Amino acid sequence: MELSLLFFSAGQIYPICIDLNPTEKREVENANTLDAYGWGKTRTANISEILQRVTLQHYNPRRCNRIARAPLTLNQICAGSLDRDTCKGDSGGPLIQKLNYNGTRHLTQLGIVSYGSESCKGLGVYTDVTSYAEWIDEQIKALFSKYSRQSSPTAISLRPPTETSVFRAENFGQARLLFEPCGTSLSTRIVNGENAEPEAAAWMAGIHSNETGFVCGGTVIHRRFVLTAAHCLIDRQEENLIVKLGAYDIRRPTLVYSVSNKIIHNEFELIQKIHNIGLLQLSRDIEFSRHVYPICIIRNLEAKRKVESANTFDTYGWGRTNKRQLSNILQKVTVDRYDRSNCESVFFSLHSSHICAGASVRGPCNGDSGGPLTKKVIINGLQRKTQFGILSGGTSSNCYGNGIYTDVTSYVDWIVRKVRGLRTTI
Repeated sequence: MELSLLFFSAGQIYPICIDLNPTEKREVENANTLDAYGWGKTRTANISEILQRVTLQHYNPRRCNRIARAPLTLNQICAGSLDRDTCKGDSGGPLIQKLNYNGTRHLTQLGIVSYGSESCKGLGVYTDVTSYAEWIDEQIKALFSKYSRQSSPTAISLRPPTETSVFRAENFGQARLLFEPCGTSLSTRIVNGENAEPEAAAWMAGIHSNETGFVCGGTVIHRRFVLTAAHCLIDRQEENLIVKLGAYDIRRPTLVYSVSNKIIHNEFELIQKIHNIGLLQLSRDIEFSRHVYPICIIRNLEAKRKVESANTFDTYGWGRTNKRQLSNILQKVTVDRYDRSNCESVFFSLHSSHICAGASVRGPCNGDSGGPLTKKVIINGLQRKTQFGILSGGTSSNCYGNGIYTDVTSYVDWIVRKVRGLRTTI
């Protein structure tokens, strides 16, 4: 479809990436999960007023042959899920994946919603965009010659990234979790820009002081406990702290709780940020709902090995943005995991319980301390948001570069002991 007039990006409108390199088809074949977007039919409405997202498993094409109108070709993709899928009204929408190129993650379209089952659950068939990259390029050039491969803002040519650079949900199988249910909601919504997805607010906690205002971020990990950084709690009295939950906009929390107890790791060292982990015990049990529920904490010891092999993480917070002020809307930034030596060159000798992560053009900032370092992982066949780190400190005043995070997997036993020690069941 050719539009009747040109449009220019103004921050809220910009093109998705289409890879013109034919070898990109290998990435489709190797992908484990893909995201589809649309305003189609939901559980409660024929058409959704809010743009929806669903994460689907990539299946062998033969699996879709039982619903296909004809055996699938090499130009089609089979994807689906047991309990959710694209539906009526989503046709023509994209099937995408985030790919790394020159250190930046790009949303890249790999498929087009074609058709699926009447129930909107199970399997769906998608057109493989990578099979038609040359056709797309030829049609655009023929209709509007000045939009060439070199200058076109609507078709960005990316070299195919290595297999390890593609963000995928790690499969933890039958992992033991600190608290269940956790890390997943009934629905997923999406917004533009750098704002986080609203569902992330369900497990984010805003820690405030009655004396000084916003203090730090944290996460709901249990019906009675919030996880944060130890340095956020130093010289803070419990009676002066409140915790805001379910606050996509920090000014409009779903729930507010007072604090009955703070727990700081007894070996915490402020200068080198060693054992920088703490807990807040709330004054009463959290009322879980679709707007407030815990993030997952994996109790399996082998989870630490997964952290060491991870490529990217997402971190969240209401900290200072590029406008140099605290954000009212929960923000998200994707960071790359680096070898600890990258952080040691500007910090100090890192402990085995530290994670080094960052990005060259963006990163967490003042006010984000105590917030989570997260990744989506597959547990018991379900994709869940899981916490692996806590923001401990950054490298520069402009909030670019590397940051140090407390590795939560190194402290799972400590968390369990403290929760049980306060006579609260897990």
